[in-house]
Amino acid sequence: MAEGKKGMSKGCLIALIIVAIIAVIIIALSIVCYIYKDELIEAGLTKMTDTLSSEIIKDLPEGIAEQDVDALMDDFRQAIKEQKINKSEIQQLSTSFQEIMQDGVISQEEGKEIMDRIREAIDN
Repeated sequence: MAEGKKGMSKGCLIALIIVAIIAVIIIALSIVCYIYKDELIEAGLTKMTDTLSSEIIKDLPEGIAEQDVDALMDDFRQAIKEQKINKSEIQQLSTSFQEIMQDGVISQEEGKEIMDRIREAIDN
């Protein structure tokens, strides 16, 4: 009598190992993202403010100089680092940034509006 095969087939075992490796990678990335979430948020906001600043400078609102935009963005980054702005306000500003940046061009009115929102968030 021939004895039946015991255990899993090779293909099934390889698939199980691949799934386990992917699960470990996802868990490790989740832990790293959780640990460094503040730094990741800060890096994202820094990149977004850099982009926003350069777009506002392309079409400056009346009465505002390039230095004013740069100073405001520096103050905004510093306020975030010092946690002077609460997280819900940061989230609202990020949403505003995304809405304004959707068409890829910031008009003078949009630039003035977002600068006023940032100034208001910093002052509160």
